[in-house]
Amino acid sequence: MTSRSNWLPPLWVRPEPDEPLHGVLLRLCETNGLSQMSYLELAAGISLARVRAGEQTDVVARMLRCESASLEPHLWRRPTPNYRSWNGVLVSVVRDADFVHRRVCPGCLAEKAYHRFHWDVSAVASCLAHDRLLVGSCSCGKALSWRDGALGKCRHCESGSVHDVPPSAPHPDAAAFDAYLLGRLGAAPKVPNGVFDPLSIRDACDVAGRIGVLDILGYRPRWTEVRDADMPSAVVRGRGYAILTKDCLDETLERVWTEFQEKRHPRRSAEGDRPRIDHAYGWVVPWFRHHGGEVLVPQIAAAIVRHASSKFMLTAGTFPSVERSGETLNLSQARAVCGTSARTLRRLLIMEGFLPTQLKKGSPLRIERTVVDRVAADFAQALTQADLVATTGLSIWAVENLCKADAIPCWLKGGGVAFHQYRFRRSDVELWMRELLEGAPKVGTRPVGAVALCDYAAELGIPTTETIALLRRGELQLVSTAGEDRTFADTFVASMPSEAADIVSATTVSMTLGLAKPIVEELAEAGLIQRRQAPLHHRRETRNFFSRRSMDDLQRAVTAAAEPWEAGSDHRKRSKIRLTKAVRRYEDKVSWVAVLSAIKEGRLKAFVDPECSPTMAASLFLDDASNLQALASDAGEKGVARKLNIAEAAVYLGTNTGAVSAFRKAGLLGKADEHLGVDLDELQAFRDRYILSGEIVERTGTSWFTLTSTLASAGIHPAREWISGLKVSRRIYDRAAVEGFIQIPANAPGLQSSHRG
Repeated sequence: MTSRSNWLPPLWVRPEPDEPLHGVLLRLCETNGLSQMSYLELAAGISLARVRAGEQTDVVARMLRCESASLEPHLWRRPTPNYRSWNGVLVSVVRDADFVHRRVCPGCLAEKAYHRFHWDVSAVASCLAHDRLLVGSCSCGKALSWRDGALGKCRHCESGSVHDVPPSAPHPDAAAFDAYLLGRLGAAPKVPNGVFDPLSIRDACDVAGRIGVLDILGYRPRWTEVRDADMPSAVVRGRGYAILTKDCLDETLERVWTEFQEKRHPRRSAEGDRPRIDHAYGWVVPWFRHHGGEVLVPQIAAAIVRHASSKFMLTAGTFPSVERSGETLNLSQARAVCGTSARTLRRLLIMEGFLPTQLKKGSPLRIERTVVDRVAADFAQALTQADLVATTGLSIWAVENLCKADAIPCWLKGGGVAFHQYRFRRSDVELWMRELLEGAPKVGTRPVGAVALCDYAAELGIPTTETIALLRRGELQLVSTAGEDRTFADTFVASMPSEAADIVSATTVSMTLGLAKPIVEELAEAGLIQRRQAPLHHRRETRNFFSRRSMDDLQRAVTAAAEPWEAGSDHRKRSKIRLTKAVRRYEDKVSWVAVLSAIKEGRLKAFVDPECSPTMAASLFLDDASNLQALASDAGEKGVARKLNIAEAAVYLGTNTGAVSAFRKAGLLGKADEHLGVDLDELQAFRDRYILSGEIVERTGTSWFTLTSTLASAGIHPAREWISGLKVSRRIYDRAAVEGFIQIPANAPGLQSSHRG
C-alpha cells in the first residue's frame, strides 16, 4: 500500500510565471480530475495552508517532478504571522491579502488558464490587461474558494463557469490605484509616486482609503473606516489615491472645515470658542497623529498645516518638522525637526559656534532655519557604531577601540543612557577611509597569502589603532579588489612581516590539533609546542601565541609515529576506538601530554586516518582503550601532573564546589588563586588523609545528627578546627581516627565503637 507521502498524481503540470504554489495545486486538481482540493490534500498528505505559507515545497516538487529550488519564485513566504511576502514585498494578511476567497480574471484564464499571485491581494480589484473587475463567484451564484477543484468554476455546480459572468468595467480612479499596486508587486510596469512610494502596501492602502472616505463623507467627529462609505472599497481607495497624487487635499480640507463650522456649537468662553487642530477636521488629525503624523506622510502634514495656518493659530508642537513661514525656529521646534533631544541639539550648536558656552539652560533663543535643516540632514545620514561595522568592514570591537582612542572622526561622542549615543557623519567616515586606503592598487582577485586589513591586527596581535598608525606612515603594502569606495574588508596587506609567518593563536592551535585550549596550555608547559611573542605586541596585551613550526612538528611527529590506516575501511568502528574517546575515559589517570609523548616515542601503538577528520586528535585510533592504563604509572614517575578544575575536583571527592573552595582557601588543596585547579596527586593525598562526613554517612547509613554527636562523644572532632565552621555536610575528619573507631555491622545501620566493652 502506498503511503500518502509517496503518492504521485498520474498527470502533472509546470508552474507558470507569477503563479503561486497553491494555484499550481488547484491546476493539479483540475488536470487529474479531482473535484475538490481536499482530495489532493488527503492523497498527497499535504496542507494547502502550509503550502500557502511557503512550507512542504519538497512534497509539491516531488509531485511536479522538479527540484525544490525551482519553486522558490512561486512561494508566498510567511516572515511573520500577520504578513506574507512575494519576492520581498510584504503584504498584510489582515488587510491586504485574502487567501480564503478566490478571485479570477476570465480574460486571463481564456488566454492561459492558471492563477496569478496578485489576485490574492484583496486591495487589487481589477485586471489592467482586460479592463474589467476580478470575478469572485461562479455563474451559478456560489462564491469561488480554494476548496474548489477547477480554476473556472466552483465545486457546487456541474456546468457553471466564470466566463459566463457579465464583465464590469472598473472605476478610473480604482484602476489607477490598481496599476500602482501592481507596479509595486512587480506584476505591471512600476508607476512612481512620491506620496505612496515610502509607504508599505498596508499603509498605502490605509492612507488612500482614509483620505477617500474623508472626501466622500466629509466632516465626522468619530473615526471612520473605508467600509463606512456606501460604495466599493476599491473606489474609495482610488479616490484617496487620486486626491493625494494630484495634490488636491486642500480642497477636501476646505470642505471639511466648512462643515465643521456649520455643525459646531461655540462655548460661552472665548477659550472654548477657539478651534483646535485635533477637532477642526473631525477624526482625520487624531488618526494621522496616531499612525505617525508627518513621519508617515509629510505631504498630508504639510497640507494640514498650510490650510490650518490660514484659519487659526497653530502651536509649535503641531507637526513641528513641517516648514512654516518664517526664517527662525525656537529650540523646541528645532529639536523636533532634527529628531533629537534639546540637550543634544544645544551641545551641537555650541560645538559649531552658534551658541555661547556660557548660555544657561532655559535661555530663550532662535535658530536659523538653514542651520536646523543642515543639522537635521546630518542626523538623517549619521552612523552609529553598529552602522560603522558594515560601512568600514571592521568588527564591532575594533570600532569601539577606534572610538575610545579618537582614531576615527566622531561627530557626536556618546554619553550615558539618559543622554545620546555616538554619531558619525557618513561623509567624514568615507573621507577618512579614502585617505587611508587611497594608495592601494586594484587587483582582480585576492593575492595568495594576503591578509585582509580588517584581520591584520588580530593576525599580529596588535591593537587596531597601531594598524591605523602604520597606514598613516605608509608602512603597509596594500592591494584592493574594490574600486574607489574601499573598505577594510576588501583591502588586503600584500605581504606580512617575516616573523609573523610563524605565529598562531591559541584558537588556531586548538582547532588544528583538535584539543581544548587548557590542553594546549599543558602542551606548552611540557615543551611539546613553543610559545612565541607576537611582533609589535602591545605591552598590555595578554593573549597567548605559539610557534606554527612547533605545532606542525608535533602534528607531523605524532602522525608519522602512528601506523597508517586504509582509508574507507568499514571495520573501524567495530575494531578500534577513537583516541579522544579513550583519553576521556581515563582522563583522571593520564594526560594528553603523556599520550602524545608516548605515541611519538613508540610506547603507544596508534593508527591514523587523515580522511577521518581534519584535526590531529580526531584522526587517531587505538586498538584498545585499556592501553592507556600503562601510561598512568609512567606519567606518575615522570612527574606529569593532571590538573582538575573546581567542578571536576568536587566530583572526584564526592562533595560540592563550595567545600572544595573552602579546602583550597585553608591550604589543604593547592593554592586558592591557581586558576588551573588542583593536581590529581594532591586530591589523592587529601582522600588518603581525610574523610568527608558525607562518606561516613554513606558507609554507616546513619543520620547527620547521629554522626556528629557520636563522633563528638568519642572525642573525634573535625580536622583543622579553624575551618570546622563549615556545614555538617562539608566537614572533614581524620580518616585513620574515624576508620579506627567505626565498624559497620552486617545487619543493622548505626555507629558502633570497635573499642566498646
